[in-house]
Amino acid sequence: MSGVESDPAVGGEYVQLDVPSTTDQLRLVRLVVVGLATSHGADVDDLEDLRIATGEICAHLVMQAHRDARLVVVASVSPDAEPVVRVTATIDGGSGSSALDELSEMVLATTTAAFGVEATEHSTVAWFERAVHVPAEPRGGLRPDA
Repeated sequence: MSGVESDPAVGGEYVQLDVPSTTDQLRLVRLVVVGLATSHGADVDDLEDLRIATGEICAHLVMQAHRDARLVVVASVSPDAEPVVRVTATIDGGSGSSALDELSEMVLATTTAAFGVEATEHSTVAWFERAVHVPAEPRGGLRPDA
């Protein structure tokens, strides 16, 4: 697992996690994505949608992964005036299925602006994007980095 970094290719801050492909790791992945968005001042509704969407795409990958597969997740926040969080999760190996079930598609359509799953013979990548709303004046006063 690496810390928060800036990468010109990603277009803002990002965090990359490389964890075992087990459901036990999904809580950690959700916490990191929400933590990154929190550090950019995202509001509570956005944080909840990010948590749900992250769990949904990662669970999709983990459920089709081989026992020794690794889940690699990159979460980034664009430096725009209205930040966009993008989460990309990759699993090497697995069934190579890009088909989401109907419930997963409905959840992602409700919690994200765009999402997708792409599968090859060797890996499956799932991603989503969501703009986050940063309140001008958070409830607790000024943002810590202001």
